[in-house]
Amino acid sequence: MTTSSLALICDSPHATLSSSTTALTPTSRFDASDLLKTINTVIRDGFERNKHHNSRHIAKSRQLMLANAQHLKGEGTIVILGAGPLEPLRELIRRCSELILIDYDLTMPLEVTRQLDFYEQQKVTILNADLTGGLCKQIDALFVRAYTNGLGVCQVHEEIIDLLNDFTPQKLFARIDADYVISSLVASQLPAFCVEYTDEKLDELASLWQGSTFQIPTEQKEKYRKAFDRLAKALFKNHIEDIAALVKPSGKAYFGDTFNAIEYVGLTDRQQLVKPKSGFYLAELETALTTSAHFKVTKLKKWTWFSAPQRNKAFNVQAYVLQKNPRDEPHNEFESTTCACIIA
Repeated sequence: MTTSSLALICDSPHATLSSSTTALTPTSRFDASDLLKTINTVIRDGFERNKHHNSRHIAKSRQLMLANAQHLKGEGTIVILGAGPLEPLRELIRRCSELILIDYDLTMPLEVTRQLDFYEQQKVTILNADLTGGLCKQIDALFVRAYTNGLGVCQVHEEIIDLLNDFTPQKLFARIDADYVISSLVASQLPAFCVEYTDEKLDELASLWQGSTFQIPTEQKEKYRKAFDRLAKALFKNHIEDIAALVKPSGKAYFGDTFNAIEYVGLTDRQQLVKPKSGFYLAELETALTTSAHFKVTKLKKWTWFSAPQRNKAFNVQAYVLQKNPRDEPHNEFESTTCACIIA
């Protein structure tokens, strides 16, 4: 899979859609990758503003990622789901013969990889994949039909609820036989990202027809919440399935994520934690992880990440190591169409 220069493997999930929507959606100027690019920029800027608190979180994550890659001695394949900072990318590259970065928005993986030297780049492959299991593509198709047929916002919202209730995530990955897979702060963000993307698209449609943002009718709020509750469970389970499809028998994965949010008082190192609050279906994420038949799951460290001290926002982060069951059946289908091009 590695090429003579940085390789980019694109599944282009919006290739057909974008070519057909220019005339049909006069106000639709973004897709899911655009929104993710914006979110990643906000996250990166937030890391810069809060270096003191975020550096501790990064250091803990980095330490555990590297500690669980000790079995690699310059050979084998490492897969990272989601974009990440340059560190510990270089250390991970030294421990493998191939490093595969997988994300929906490729801006950050490309920026990070271009900072590597030529030798390091020879080991890197970047894959474009929709980690929502194809939901964003279906949402896009729904809105194309809405603009084409002049559907009202409330009707579209009802159809979104139906879509979420019926949606089954696609299995994205072929058997890559990775020795080590890293998923850090990815799974918990998938439902939240889908909520934000859907809301943005609804606001855009409402702005065109009504000149204002969309307000969910009171009678639909509970139906909408239950639909996203179901979606979250499906996405969490599918993410664990994706990791299992990537890891070879006897391989392992590092999994770190936020399992509940915290409200607190104070901006020093001695914050007074005053009110744990439920996260976005995060109990379901832990259930999906710990009940997986694909892995032996072992808890590692747990820490508090003060992600946005200006807004008294923090999360409890729990790290796990997932040891693949040697008898686990491989997943051999790749359901995305791929095309390859070279980034010089």
